[in-house]
Amino acid sequence: QVSQIDGVPRTIEVQGSLFTFQQLHFHWEAAPIAHFVHTNDDNTIAVVAVFLQASSNNNDGFKPIADALSKIPFKDDSFELQSDFNMEKLLADNPSGYYHYKGS
Repeated sequence: QVSQIDGVPRTIEVQGSLFTFQQLHFHWEAAPIAHFVHTNDDNTIAVVAVFLQASSNNNDGFKPIADALSKIPFKDDSFELQSDFNMEKLLADNPSGYYHYKGS
């Protein structure tokens, strides 16, 4: 899990409501997915889910995470990233490829 620790608000707008980034975590069970979790002032949650795909092309956005993996070998371990981490590099270049729905 990657949490917001630098105090710089990172926000998204969903249907006119502003949501602030809280944390990023990954699921590996079936399809690998990155979940960018955001909340608004009403504690409503907005999650941006990004499906991940193995590729022979490197994505430098994952380098800080890949470098930290050896420092968190067990479930529920954590590690504070010491390098610059740009979440936008984990997102697709084409935002029109996204869709949204209400619910869990």
